[in-house]
Amino acid sequence: MQILKTQQLLILSIAVAFFLQLTTPAFSQGPSLPTPTLNIPVNCVVVQQSSCPSGYSLFLRMSDFTNAHAEVPTLNNYGYLLCCNASAWGYKIKFDVKNESGSCTSGYECLLHLSSATNAHAELCSKSNYPYFICVKPVPQHPSIKIDHFDITTCSSNSNCIIALSGYTNAHVGNCSSPYGQKICMNLTIKLVSVTNLRAFIPEITVPSSITAYEGREMRFLITARNRGSLEGRVKLKLVPQEVALYGNVYFTSKKYAREGMTETEVFLGPGDTKYVVASVVPPINGIYTIKVEWEDDYGGKGDEWITLNVVELGGEEAGGMPGIELQHIFMIVISALILIGLKAV
Repeated sequence: MQILKTQQLLILSIAVAFFLQLTTPAFSQGPSLPTPTLNIPVNCVVVQQSSCPSGYSLFLRMSDFTNAHAEVPTLNNYGYLLCCNASAWGYKIKFDVKNESGSCTSGYECLLHLSSATNAHAELCSKSNYPYFICVKPVPQHPSIKIDHFDITTCSSNSNCIIALSGYTNAHVGNCSSPYGQKICMNLTIKLVSVTNLRAFIPEITVPSSITAYEGREMRFLITARNRGSLEGRVKLKLVPQEVALYGNVYFTSKKYAREGMTETEVFLGPGDTKYVVASVVPPINGIYTIKVEWEDDYGGKGDEWITLNVVELGGEEAGGMPGIELQHIFMIVISALILIGLKAV
């Protein structure tokens, strides 16, 4: 009997240790002083879809992956999108992109020139043949992060490729895998002006990039909220439909508020927590819609994520919905069960 109890205690100890390893947050020893200045990469991708992936900013529209004509991001004739993002200390850095004439506004950097608003050839910003300027400005999503240096140039070893051109001017454009000699790159250096709460509470909000629903039928989807930091905090969430047809038809789902138009809620997150919030949409007619999910935390961090909603008539193909449970959460459930079994046995 004594040997049996010893074995049970050993199993219980191993289970508890494994559980703690899974649930310990990345910064469990408390916030440390980060490097005050970072040169961070800007990640860009060309995708063939109706909108950029969640967390990415739209820089340019293209007619193909390579050997393509270009279009300003505010038009919608081309289905190939140049999308970019960056992050530092767990917070996203998004980009404000403008189409300007003749020069870029102060604080913005020129990405390239276009010969027209659509069906355009491109040229480097050092040339002066084309009137349409694509201008870019990084926008940190935390008040403690400031941009120390930002420029867009031909590529060097210290920056990441954004887009490729077939020549200096009168050029076709392509992704960075294109066999073009002119590669445009971005250099982004950021400075930490205050360490207050920066690494203490780091929320990460994830939404499905696209969902498909039947017209007139309720479709539920999950919003995932994670805390990558070592302090607890609260995140406010808000659903913002972008089309009038969705007003009143997008809401957070609960027994109390279901179908009553509740578009705001909040989530409390402890260190290392992951929580799921259920939201619903009842699209009235078929078509393509967009839902923005805005978030803001107790410490001044904020951001937004975007969902593309594809609505089909009854009888169409249904897809999308709730993402599956992550493998880590399955492990946690199993380990929790082992702990309970061990406690009962002891």
